[in-house]
Amino acid sequence: MVKMFVLQGVYDSGKTSTLRILDELLRKKYPDMSGEPKYSTRGKNKDFQVIYTLKVNGNKRLIGIKTDGDNGEAVYEDVGWLVDNQCNIIFCSCRSYGSTVESVKRLSEEADITFVKKTLEADEAKRRKANVADAQKLLTLAGL
Repeated sequence: MVKMFVLQGVYDSGKTSTLRILDELLRKKYPDMSGEPKYSTRGKNKDFQVIYTLKVNGNKRLIGIKTDGDNGEAVYEDVGWLVDNQCNIIFCSCRSYGSTVESVKRLSEEADITFVKKTLEADEAKRRKANVADAQKLLTLAGL
């Protein structure tokens, strides 16, 4: 069963930024992984979903990332695409409540879902540090 790690937070809390940092951290840690982002036509900010193939402890793993979590149907469709493509681990985001949370929960028969609260940081100077810490937490939870 796929393991899904869902970064959960309010609008404009840094969910997308954190998942982009997670993407950067994966690329640094696993420089030989393969996969290219598939950019969404829905988002203004080049939101994407991607599947990476990498080796973890000698085992091949498919890692999926969906950066945008503010549209319930887009979350369901794009994360469903990652599930259908047999990702072992999926990172995505959703709001604190509402349609995006319900969209993720609709995938619970196919995925073991762990919700992770997004750290809120009001001080803009400290926001990137909080986002990096959240990205590293997600990688640790996933065993990466």
